[in-house]
Amino acid sequence: MELHLSVPRLTGGGRYGGGHLHDSRLSLQLWAHGQEVLPDAGYPFQPANNRYFHMSPLAHNTSVAEPAALQRPRGPFGPWGGHWARSALLDYDDGTASGGQVSAITAASPGPAFEGITRSERTLIQVRTGPRSGYVVDAFWLQGGAVHESYLRQTEDEAAAQTVSAPLVAAGETMAAVLRGTASADKGWRHLLRSPQRVDTRGDFNVTWTGEKSGVAIRMFLAPQEGSTSWLSRMPRVRPTAQDAAKKDSFPGWHLYRRREVRSSEITLWAAIHEPVAKGERPKIGGITWGRSADGSAVLARIDLAGGRTDFWMLALPDRPAAIGEWSLRGRAAGVSTAADGGAQNAWRWAAAGTVLARGGSTLVSGPHASPVDVLSLTRRPAPADASPENNGNATLRVAGTLARPPSGWLLLRFADGSGRGLKVDAARPGPDGTTLFDITGDPGMEIDRAGMRRVAFPLLTIPGKTTVREAGAGFVTP
Repeated sequence: MELHLSVPRLTGGGRYGGGHLHDSRLSLQLWAHGQEVLPDAGYPFQPANNRYFHMSPLAHNTSVAEPAALQRPRGPFGPWGGHWARSALLDYDDGTASGGQVSAITAASPGPAFEGITRSERTLIQVRTGPRSGYVVDAFWLQGGAVHESYLRQTEDEAAAQTVSAPLVAAGETMAAVLRGTASADKGWRHLLRSPQRVDTRGDFNVTWTGEKSGVAIRMFLAPQEGSTSWLSRMPRVRPTAQDAAKKDSFPGWHLYRRREVRSSEITLWAAIHEPVAKGERPKIGGITWGRSADGSAVLARIDLAGGRTDFWMLALPDRPAAIGEWSLRGRAAGVSTAADGGAQNAWRWAAAGTVLARGGSTLVSGPHASPVDVLSLTRRPAPADASPENNGNATLRVAGTLARPPSGWLLLRFADGSGRGLKVDAARPGPDGTTLFDITGDPGMEIDRAGMRRVAFPLLTIPGKTTVREAGAGFVTP
């Protein structure tokens, strides 16, 4: 199983106009058992081949927050005018802490400041349940704007059969007709979502898409979200057309559309568990029970697995400590796995950096310290013109105080406008005046001093103000 989260620096495509970029910020891709079960479709060459639909958020596994009315001006970057998206890598665990049992990533991309979107953040956690099996915990927070929407779409590579745990009610010919007269989260491509059926439940529900040739299934367990409505419809797939626009509507696929109208201060949390299952194999997940915090910004999932194993996951916002029943969380995400007999054979506990999970008032697991320190400088040493192709230069990062190199080597930079990025460092050593120096292989494409950050690679821009850094990673224990 392999998971990908898209964290582009710029806006583009879809709601932002033409060009070659896709409007797919914070979209996920999931590969398992030889199939891309939650895909990024790719690039349609011809406009006639539903090109601009496939570049829109609707055709990606992502979520968007939109103002009621907004005219997006042309941006300063590139021939099609992209905007700086204020994207940031907020946390990352590459699996080092757990020996590959758990890996996780959290990123943000609220978009340009003029849109007024307060929060757009996603956490993905990949959890192993066996040598060839696992599941993904998916949490997407939105705040700001007038409407919050979430999209999931089936594989591009084959037709799929669909099963749904809740009743479906026919809703009209297209999603454009269903939502006519409401705040729009795209530029009109909803007419390509055909034969929509409303999911007739206020609670949680499950959707499974099973490839008709491969037999590989993706099971999606969707948490309830108060005030939302969900539809399943048929969308055009692009890969089977082989770029032949005459076939643009010949290969329909399943599409899940969730929508919630909000006040600008409200937080929406689209939460889900995704389990890919190989042909002929039995699913590991037997059932999921969801809980929500009083304000809706945190979620608790109890996952009952084959063999009596039970996993608990709690996710929240770091600036909103959360309580759900006897569980409490300070930080972003934490999980506990328990064996059937209460023993430790298959038991572990995991917590993101800066996170503390408690149950019944007793702390279960804590992540590593995550307080940021000031960046004093990032100095580049570009490779000379006659260097070998493998030599891409190097750099040195100097920070205030003492900061250890994380086991994974990943640090998280945060710039004054809220954007940020990850930085892989090779080694740490004491610097002058009580500072710490980190060695970096490769040119980071930017320079930092006390005045701010300056990019020296596209897109060229300067972000004045203080830059901070903290270590990435997670805490993992086996009681």
